Amino acid sequence: MSANKVIAIYRPKKGKEAALLKLVRSHHPRLVTLGYATKDAATILRSPKDGTLIEIFSWKSDAHVERAHRDPAIMEIWEAFAALCDYGTLGGLAEAGDMFPHFSELSGAPRGTKSGQRKRAPAKRPDAAKKPKKSAR
Repeated sequence: MSANKVIAIYRPKKGKEAALLKLVRSHHPRLVTLGYATKDAATILRSPKDGTLIEIFSWKSDAHVERAHRDPAIMEIWEAFAALCDYGTLGGLAEAGDMFPHFSELSGAPRGTKSGQRKRAPAKRPDAAKKPKKSAR
């Protein structure tokens, strides 16, 4: 099977919210580095109702998922998750009964910027070269 999306749901344990968010933000890059996930950007969402974090990313294949479950480096990461959260299901989300559930997006900041700050493109200035110059005759 080709790349497939996964939706991981993490309910932070009391007082572990910040540590869990830090771990979630490092999770996908580590999976990419270890060769299990695609380089496609992961999405991290937070439930405004109860603070549950949702991570959406792509595994390279089912075979990569199977190998990850036997990799000690991955097991170490997942043990860290177990100390910080309880895993949830889509049906267990506080928003599961909402017709159009809304979440806060926590991912997507470009590299080299502070979290949540987007790097601004330089302002476009009118190109003076496009105006025809009057010739001095």
